[in-house]
Amino acid sequence: MKFSQISDACVKCGKCIPVCTIHEENRDEITSPRGFLDLLSAYKEGILELDKEAKKVFESCFLCTNCVEVCPSKL
Repeated sequence: MKFSQISDACVKCGKCIPVCTIHEENRDEITSPRGFLDLLSAYKEGILELDKEAKKVFESCFLCTNCVEVCPSKL
């Protein structure tokens, strides 16, 4: 599955947000799992340049999979 398909499969329900350790610290949409998926999709499609800020967001995810466990689509 392409990143854009994964991003599109996200129903934006927000169930991932309360369990995200990074979002708990930063409290912004960009570092929420759904924001992360949107950023990753934009980068892979060539819409977003990999600058220092984008790199910082991508590297902030702990890959703990808490978000996957609560996601209805298992993204």
